[in-house]
Order: sequence, then structure tokens, then C-alpha cells
Amino acid sequence: SMMASGSGRSPPDTGACAEAADVPAAPGTSATAEEEQQLEALYVWVDGIPLSRPKRNFSRDFADGVLVAEIAHHFFPTRVELHNYSSANSVAQRMYNWDTLNFKVFKWLGFVIPKEEIESVCACKAGAVESVLMKLKTEIFHKKAAQLVKKQAQAIILTGAATDSGSEDCVTGGDPAEEHRAQQSGTVTHLLQLVNQQNAMIVDLQQQVRALEARVAVLEQPAAATAPVAPASPAAVTSITSPVKVKVANLPVKNKTPSRIPVKPR
Repeated sequence: SMMASGSGRSPPDTGACAEAADVPAAPGTSATAEEEQQLEALYVWVDGIPLSRPKRNFSRDFADGVLVAEIAHHFFPTRVELHNYSSANSVAQRMYNWDTLNFKVFKWLGFVIPKEEIESVCACKAGAVESVLMKLKTEIFHKKAAQLVKKQAQAIILTGAATDSGSEDCVTGGDPAEEHRAQQSGTVTHLLQLVNQQNAMIVDLQQQVRALEARVAVLEQPAAATAPVAPASPAAVTSITSPVKVKVANLPVKNKTPSRIPVKPR
């Protein structure tokens, strides 16, 4: 099962994470009870996803991006091609994997991981990969919820159309135009309820991401630093997309084609 970051020590690492592995946290950086709950929820979520190799040291095992690609593939198997990602100890290959994830997966989900964060993950810095995974979890939920709303909207519209068609053969004594307007009103109300529920959950996940980013910022300070660190402002979390707005009349969305393709190191 998943081991929380820092909950145990692994054998010495001879790769890019050798110097960064198992570095003790700076004084005064212990996680709050709420942060611990958020991390535990993240570990449980990851534990529920089948991965190709065991998770012994969280920061080290996810540093090359392969397991992150497998998580994305689990939810979007037709979108994520696992052959694009290979296990790596070198920083160059790890960066290539993460650049590929940014270009082919994360942009499609609606966010991008900054280079500084990727470098922290590749160096196995404490808390760095948890912050990235929390963003990924949020955007996976966002995308899945949007797809569900779209699917349900289409089903409701088709059901309403079938009901309208069948009502022509029924003698109810009512006004067909009024019945049609009532059905449309019910469809819109149901869709708005779905969107509101989704947005409430997205806001909660955004707050969890902000808390983890503040935690990572504290952990990356020098051990001698004792001054309190202010939580990250909402404006700093630029990777989380805004709440979904559903337009029943225009559901398909075209993705923008990124302009840069990562070059695999020789």
C-alpha cells in the first residue's frame, strides 16, 4: 500500500534523487491536520489506481513521470500513450517525460506544470510531486465531470425529443407547445443542478491544491528559516480552470493545438 512521504526510508539512490532523498523538513514546517487529511486522501486515491511498479518512496517513484502517465492513462486510455514514457534516472530523460506530459496530456486537461515545479519533482524534493498530483486529480475530476454533464445533457435532449414525438399520437387535452416548454425548463434546471454540484467540488479541490502549494513553498525554504510563510494567494494557482459553464446548444469544444513539441534527448 501507499507510504506517505517521509513515512519510511528506502535504500540509497544512485540516480538524480540521491542527494534530495529523505531530507528532513525545516523547523516549524509540520503539516496541519487538514493538510495531513488531504495528503492521506491523495494517497488513497493513488492506491486505488493499478500501476506497473510498487510505490516504496513517493517522491522518488514518481520523479520520472512514468507513474503519473499511467494514472492519466487509467482515466483516459485513448488519450495517453504509455509508450511515450520510459523509466529514467537521468534528469534529461525525466524532464523529457514531464515535457511530454505537459504537451500531450496536461494541456488537454486544462493546465500546465511550470518548469520550476518539474525540476523540483525530478529532484525528488519533499512535497513537490504531491502538489502536482493534487492538480492532476482536480483536473481529471473536472474533465470527467464535464464529460458526464455533456453526456447527460445529450441524453436528456434526446429523451425530450422522443417524448415530444410520441406526444403527437396521444390525446391529452393539453397544449403541446406548453408541454414542450415545460420539458425544456426541466432539462435546463437539471443541467444547472449538475453544474452547481460539480463547481462546488472543484472549489474544494482548488483549496486543497492551494494548501499543498503553500506547504511545498515552506518545505523548499532553507532549514534555518523560521519566519512564517503566508499561504499562496488564489491568483497564484493559475493551473486550475474556472468552473464549467454548459451551453446545451453548442456542446463540442475544439482543443487548441500546442505550438511546441518536446524533443527527446539523444
